[in-house]
Amino acid sequence: MSLREMLVRNNWSGLSEALDSSELTFSFSFWGTRMVSVGRSGERVSVDEIASAYLSSPAQRVNNASRHRAGNVSLRDRYTCFLLWDKVLRLYTEGDKEMGALPCHTRAAMCVRFIYRRAPILGHPEMRIREDLGERNSPLCFSAKQFREHWPDAEDPDPGGVWGNNPIALATERQMIDAIERENGKREEREGGGEEEGVMCRQRATSGQ
Repeated sequence: MSLREMLVRNNWSGLSEALDSSELTFSFSFWGTRMVSVGRSGERVSVDEIASAYLSSPAQRVNNASRHRAGNVSLRDRYTCFLLWDKVLRLYTEGDKEMGALPCHTRAAMCVRFIYRRAPILGHPEMRIREDLGERNSPLCFSAKQFREHWPDAEDPDPGGVWGNNPIALATERQMIDAIERENGKREEREGGGEEEGVMCRQRATSGQ
């Protein structure tokens, strides 16, 4: 699956693996746009496109106006998106290190765009990733009710802010990992139970009972 397909399908676990791949190639367009590709496909995707799709994902936007869209997002997807922040930021910082080797006109174009994008009203994904105005922890934010459903025995959570008149609870990474492991354990039990029941049914059918 290509990088662009992963973005379209919200395949964040696949994107996370791709950004860690040894086959990830970093480059610049003629005008200095940061580009990445994976493997031999040759398809290049801009880092800005990756950042924009990532910031627009339901798991990442749980703490803003699209919060209701994250109701069906799994804890695993939430946690994967949380970890992706640093990987997307790395795409920008790695590009900073290579700017010195670029042609003068390319560096000039990049500097102009960088200054232009600092305007907060634009909300450009590069500046949102670089400056992090509280968005990084969005996937770890839950309503008080959601938090208690996932961690009924936990102590009072760290406050994650307020959305409307409702306080937001901020889960820790350890709590997320533990909850994901519990979900995986329950899924394995259900799958295992279904297999045993199927074997018993086949045995009864064979014996004529």
